[in-house]
Amino acid sequence: MNNVVLVHGGFVDGSGWEGVYKTLTRNGYSVTVVQNPTMSLEDDVAYTRRALAAKDGPAILVGHSYGGAVITEAGKRSEGDWSRLHHGVRPG
Repeated sequence: MNNVVLVHGGFVDGSGWEGVYKTLTRNGYSVTVVQNPTMSLEDDVAYTRRALAAKDGPAILVGHSYGGAVITEAGKRSEGDWSRLHHGVRPG
């Protein structure tokens, strides 16, 4: 599995994942950083589901803070598009 989707928290944007993105891509992963509008959970889940659907195969979903709620809901609604959920604190 080499697909990863990174989802930011509620009071930041996707740029916080830059270091993680660079490290993962350097190591051969196909990484998408979702730039959620954070207007509503429903909208953010929709953005994340579109990012998942665009991947070639299942992905690991990684969410920071509020992003954990987003990936949980996106995972529930995108059966088969993901293989693991990771709720974590991004480095740095």
